[in-house]
Amino acid sequence: MKTLITLSLTAIAASASAAVTASDCVSPVSLEYQVTSQGNTKEIAIHRAGREVVREDLTTGVVEYWYHSPAGRLKLIRYVDSEKHGIEYQAEDFRGNEDRVWQEISLAVPADVRDSMTLVSKQGSGCELVETWESEAQKEKLVWLPAQQIVVSYENPVLAWSLTEQGDSGLQQRLVSRDDYTLIDFADIGDSEENPFVKKMINWGFVEHGASGFYDEHGHAIEGHGHAH
Repeated sequence: MKTLITLSLTAIAASASAAVTASDCVSPVSLEYQVTSQGNTKEIAIHRAGREVVREDLTTGVVEYWYHSPAGRLKLIRYVDSEKHGIEYQAEDFRGNEDRVWQEISLAVPADVRDSMTLVSKQGSGCELVETWESEAQKEKLVWLPAQQIVVSYENPVLAWSLTEQGDSGLQQRLVSRDDYTLIDFADIGDSEENPFVKKMINWGFVEHGASGFYDEHGHAIEGHGHAH
């Protein structure tokens, strides 16, 4: 009996150790992707650190700061560097879509895209485990590091993401550089349509009065947010 108890305790300890190792795989990181959609190519950078993400459209200069609170609520500030202005969105603008929006912002591809896919291969182990998922019906393919929560590549008939660079996050420095920007609350957009910055945002498609507050990578307003990439 003593031997059995010892073996059980060893198994529990090994399991706990594996769990700790898996959690240690997710660390602050900066990821740059080449994104191709409908013949257009752009560069997107995702800088992650805990509950914060800075997501940069390196092609247009639009930068988003996202915060995912412990209660599950989201906050977004969209900065436009060329204007030194930003638009601040509150948690209410994302109600009901928080988890999926957060996954799409922090992972590039929401976790539920795998629901219609089949795991076809695994390589490596631990933090370096690489999984490949495919769907013949949807003509989709996803390669990612599940322990690190990093998408290496994703493609379907109209969209392709490809990881081109990985490094340290540097998230806080990216925020400090925009501390002096003028912010406008999204809720006040309707009363600020004569503001030159707001006019530009409307013309560029980044502001649509009465929209959900979330926009896809092309600047289109999304209602009842779905996988719009």
